Amino acid sequence: MILNSLKEIASGLQTLVFPENCIVCEKELVDICEDCKAPWQRAPRRFTIDTLEIQSTVPYSSEVSGVVLKAKEDGLRIAQKLLAKALANSLISWSNLVDLNSCLLVPIPSSKEALRRRGISFLHPILRISTGQLKQAGFPSVQWKEALKHNKSVLDQSGLNYQERKNNLDNAFRLIKSEREIEAMTKKPIILIDDVVTSGATLLSAESALRERKMTVLGAATACASAHHLLIR
Repeated sequence: MILNSLKEIASGLQTLVFPENCIVCEKELVDICEDCKAPWQRAPRRFTIDTLEIQSTVPYSSEVSGVVLKAKEDGLRIAQKLLAKALANSLISWSNLVDLNSCLLVPIPSSKEALRRRGISFLHPILRISTGQLKQAGFPSVQWKEALKHNKSVLDQSGLNYQERKNNLDNAFRLIKSEREIEAMTKKPIILIDDVVTSGATLLSAESALRERKMTVLGAATACASAHHLLIR
């Protein structure tokens, strides 16, 4: 009985790391089929929300949302790798504008509730994979650092309009570093990191918290963005 239970657990873990079917359509016996992989292979695009410049790669859709959810809540390795590759591509696009090796990447922090539920910040494994990919692409000195934490509880953003999201996230973040660490961070240009950008309210709030401490925020890089941000104009 114990042996059978262990086999079931091992099988479940193997499926989590190596899914038997396409993680999007579940129709083909591959990690992700060529059709479902297509959105993740697009070239990154640059757009601006207010004055914040953002580089992003994948148009957000219901199918993409499913992959993000599998990476966030299930820790599915294949989903994490897809997000990490898209994020790395977005960051490489920044190298056309800045010396990426001199930059510091600052992720949007997970909420306290999410940390309790998952036990780890969702973006940490994504960033570890992404920075490894960046090193292989010729950017060995790129570093990331958790510098922000939530300053207050915020509402679920899904049902809020743009202005409500901005109000909800006003003064939402604060720095968690010591004054000495903050002073050191002012010497490096910062790129904010998140998985998805929709209204941009989260990134703008994080930018405000950093700029208040005299830090240079170049912009942001995300894996995914609302489709209207990535339209070819």
